[in-house]
This record gives sequence, structure tokens and C-alpha cells, in this order.
Amino acid sequence: AELNFNAEAHLMSEAEYPHADAHNRAHNFLLDELRYLKKRIIEVNELQAFRLLRDWLVAHIEKDDTPLGDFLLARKRL
Repeated sequence: AELNFNAEAHLMSEAEYPHADAHNRAHNFLLDELRYLKKRIIEVNELQAFRLLRDWLVAHIEKDDTPLGDFLLARKRL
């Protein structure tokens, strides 16, 4: 996750994404959540673990990555 988040931070910086600070804060929050989820995965069965991770990732994609992608696509078209 950290490698992906670092790559996104670089893209946002290069594109001067106006919501980069909020997106980076979301990444930091997600990393904290991921550490918590790692502990939870040990406590639950495999299927529940995959559901936790799926829900965690989909929520971030919908809330933060989709607007970033839209911004980058619009910027590329200019």
C-alpha cells in the first residue's frame, strides 16, 4: 500500500492536484487502519479477512481515488 500511496503522491504533486493534502491525509489514515486490520486478520477466518480488506480498499477508491483519476484524465485532455 505504501508504494502505491507514494506513487499517487508523486502524481498529485506533478499534476498540482488541488486536493492532494486531503488525499495524502486519507492515505496516512488508511495506513493506520491497515495496521489495525493486520491484527484483526489474525483473529478472523480467511474469508472474513478478505472481506475486511476489500471493503477497506473499495471505500478509499470510491472516496479518494476516483476524483483523483477524474482530475488527471481531465488535465491530460487539456
